[in-house]
Amino acid sequence: MAGHVGPEWSVTIDRNGRSRWRGIRIKTCHDEEERQRLTILQDEFTLEMTMIRMNLEHLLKRYSDQLEASSRGEQHFQSPILTMDDAEALAIDRAKRLYARAYQLQTGWL
Repeated sequence: MAGHVGPEWSVTIDRNGRSRWRGIRIKTCHDEEERQRLTILQDEFTLEMTMIRMNLEHLLKRYSDQLEASSRGEQHFQSPILTMDDAEALAIDRAKRLYARAYQLQTGWL
């Protein structure tokens, strides 16, 4: 079925937040056009994950004092209330969209 990606796709996230694709379907695909389409999807996903990870790392670094204080149960912080810059806000939005798209791919809705 064109566009269906099911159990033959697997993505794992390692300890550093990096994704690992296991594209069995790419390796076993005999249709060159479909293989190319799937490879492009894989590359787009990897690029998107990299951008999201970099921006979230930046956000966490900027507010590490607040996060640490919050984990200790403190309610008052030295730095201002959490505000995201444009790239960080975009990363959050893209993470939500990426999750929805991955779900659609795995359930055959895309």
